[in-house]
Amino acid sequence: MKYLGIIFILLFVGCTNSEESILSLKEDITFIKKFPEEMSLDFKKLIDYPNGTILKLSESDTGFYMLDIKAKNNHIIHFYSKKENDFKKELIRKGNGPFESFAPYSIDFRMKKILLSDFEMRKIIEIDLENFEANSSEIKLENYYNEVKFYNDSTYIATSSSSSKEKFYFINKKNGRIEYTKGEFQNIPRGIDISQIPDLFQSILGVNLKRNKALNAYRWMDIIEIFDLNTNKSKFIKSPKNIENKLITGINGELALERGGAARECFVDVTYSDNYIYALFSGNEDKTQGAYLSDIIYMFDWNGIPIKQINIDRKIMSISVNTDDKRIYSFDIDTGEVIYITL
Repeated sequence: MKYLGIIFILLFVGCTNSEESILSLKEDITFIKKFPEEMSLDFKKLIDYPNGTILKLSESDTGFYMLDIKAKNNHIIHFYSKKENDFKKELIRKGNGPFESFAPYSIDFRMKKILLSDFEMRKIIEIDLENFEANSSEIKLENYYNEVKFYNDSTYIATSSSSSKEKFYFINKKNGRIEYTKGEFQNIPRGIDISQIPDLFQSILGVNLKRNKALNAYRWMDIIEIFDLNTNKSKFIKSPKNIENKLITGINGELALERGGAARECFVDVTYSDNYIYALFSGNEDKTQGAYLSDIIYMFDWNGIPIKQINIDRKIMSISVNTDDKRIYSFDIDTGEVIYITL
């Protein structure tokens, strides 16, 4: 559980009682009163996975590639074979050497390739599952990034943790440098300094290569942003919970969230296919134990149209969907099981 704290950690800010503002995006936002459909589903066990913590997994024809943030057997990626009903391969050792990772922060599985971003080491490891020797690579980054995903053959897409109004960064695969950016935070609450953007507007990144759209699911606002990479325009959708986190003046005089208090966690993870977005929503106050866990999944299409709300039978911290939108996978940290629901 200590490592889980690393994933979600932000600087705790001592605060006074002086309320200043509401954390928001002052944009044209679509408010959802209620999802067209609401359903309840129970998870079933897929396999046992003791002594590890699976954060993400990706299904292939032959099995599952899983990201274990506890690095069981000192490896971060584990492959489970459907045919042999057993774990058959381990990739990316935990460490600080070549093709090793000490603090894996984001992961992406696409077209028989794995992309792993290490936040602390500021590097990206790309593994070619079919030809490791010839096509796998590792690059150092100039800046710190929250999340990195595949974009095209020469470029990654990322969100930054540096002081900037830019939303999406496009990184050269060969040298780790920024080629260009898209999107910008413009209409933000008065009094918020540019240095606060990475913390207050922290989000989970998604990218739909087929539709050329990017996604921000915000941690401290119940807002999903779908960004068209062709037109550079965003659509913002606000959940039925209508959460408005208050900003208060901290001891340093800057506006801040009441961490460890009444500030509510919003989106804690997203997964997506070519057709749909599945957003894991918390709504818990930050002072609540396990505030980053959730038992609600919101489903949208890539035009921002709400599809359904899925209520699940246990609290989880991450989700993954298979390519045909038939199953959602997760990991139960209490039972040590990889679990799934059928849609």
